[in-house]
Amino acid sequence: MNFTFRTLEPDDHPIICKFPQNELELFSMFPAGKYPLTPEQIVESVKSRLNPTVVLQDKTVVGYANFYGLEENAKCFLGNVIVNPANRGKGASVALVHEMIRQAKVELKVGRLQLICHNTNITGLLFYKKNGI
Repeated sequence: MNFTFRTLEPDDHPIICKFPQNELELFSMFPAGKYPLTPEQIVESVKSRLNPTVVLQDKTVVGYANFYGLEENAKCFLGNVIVNPANRGKGASVALVHEMIRQAKVELKVGRLQLICHNTNITGLLFYKKNGI
């Protein structure tokens, strides 16, 4: 699959709001969020985030992630990772996570990228370990 990346734009917010399919998915993506996710929640969240990034397939937004908790030249956290349910298992999440790893190293100059993944999210835990986080 051919994926591209760009910075989050306001027109992306309603699209991303449709990705979490239930309260548990929203909690895994955005623990402070209230289901259903709204564009206003994304706008508020982005105020304290870095590099809000979308992954596109054929010019369609299929995933989203960002960073928080940056400590200069030390570490930051990967956050709000979510992929459209229709695109899961098709490479979008791998492409997005690898792009975020690249951004952390090259653009933010951090030595260590971390994340918080709840122990109930077994699929996520296995995925992140497999992909180097």
